[in-house]
Amino acid sequence: MRKKMTGISGFQLKWIGIVTMAIDHIGHVLFPQCWILRVIGRLAFPIFCFLLVEGFHYTHDRKRYALRLAAFALISELPFNIAIFGNWFVPQHQNVFWTLTIGVLMMTALEWIDKRQSGAAFGVLKIGAVLLAMLLTVVLRTDYSEKGIFMIFLFYIFYQNRRVAALSVAGYNLALSLWQLGSVQGAAALSAVPILCYNGKEGKKMKYFFYLFYPVHLLLLHVVSLIV
Repeated sequence: MRKKMTGISGFQLKWIGIVTMAIDHIGHVLFPQCWILRVIGRLAFPIFCFLLVEGFHYTHDRKRYALRLAAFALISELPFNIAIFGNWFVPQHQNVFWTLTIGVLMMTALEWIDKRQSGAAFGVLKIGAVLLAMLLTVVLRTDYSEKGIFMIFLFYIFYQNRRVAALSVAGYNLALSLWQLGSVQGAAALSAVPILCYNGKEGKKMKYFFYLFYPVHLLLLHVVSLIV
C-alpha cells in the first residue's frame, strides 16, 4: 500500500503564492481602502523567493532559467505599469520579475565563488556579489529591490535547513515592519507556515501558466478598473 504524501507540493505552494499575490493586486487596483487585502498579499513574495531558490537548485539549465525570468520581466513591464500606476511608461518602478532575475544572477555568482575561492577572499567576494545585486535593484528601482534580494539570499544560504531559512525571512519581515511603523510587511512572516509545510515534491507541472499569470492578471485588473 502506497504511503500517503503529507504536506503541500511545489505546485500547491505556487497556487498559494499566486492567489495571495492576486488578492494583493486586487486590493491595490480596485479596493485601495481595504488594507486587509494588502496584508494577505504580503505572503506572496517570500513564497516566490523560496520557490525561486528551489528552482535554481533543481533546474538543468541556469542560463535558460535566468533568461526565462528576464523575458517575462520584459513582457510584464507594460501590464505592471498600467495596472499599478495607470501609465504605460513608469521608469521609477519596475516589476518583480526583474528582482527575481537579479536574484538568480546573484545565486549564480555565489555558487561560482563557492567552487573557486576559499579563505578571506571567499567571504569578501560573496558579500560583494550580494551588495552588487542589491545595488542593481535599487538603481533599476525594481519591486522589493534590495529587501527582496536579501530575502532570496537568506533562502539561498540556509537552503539545507528550511526551518532556519523560513524563520530567518519571517524575522527579517517582522524587523522591517517594526522599522517602518504602520507597515503591513510584518504579515509576510506568515509565509513561513506554507513554506514549512512544503513536502519537497514538485507536484503537477504547469510552468508557463504561473509565469503568464502575472502579466495577464494585471491586464485583467486594469480592464476591470476601467469598467467599474
